Amino acid sequence: MPAARRRLLVALAVAVPFAVAALLPGTGPPTAGGLPWDKLLHAAGCATIVVAGAWATRRDDPRTLLALVALVSLYGGGVELAQAFVPSRHPSLLDFAADVAGACLGALAVRLRAVRAQR
Repeated sequence: MPAARRRLLVALAVAVPFAVAALLPGTGPPTAGGLPWDKLLHAAGCATIVVAGAWATRRDDPRTLLALVALVSLYGGGVELAQAFVPSRHPSLLDFAADVAGACLGALAVRLRAVRAQR
């Protein structure tokens, strides 16, 4: 199997658990310490997907990162819409905002690493 295909499969393997966790019926994420764990988990998941996508494409230019942010944000939005059909789950604009923020933070991390590596 070519290396590019393996990298793509790894990126997909990072994205699938995000959707599975968000679509499992249940009570939701932990609430320990009064922190908004739900939003933090959404942001961390989308940031990780963007980083994996940048790694899979071997690209860290702004145009690619913007495309990854858009795709991951749409993915997060799709997961939120799908929650409407899962018992005890509800779509949330705040979750979607956390998805977008996380995707942006992931792209920022990749870009900062690229700029730092050029020095």
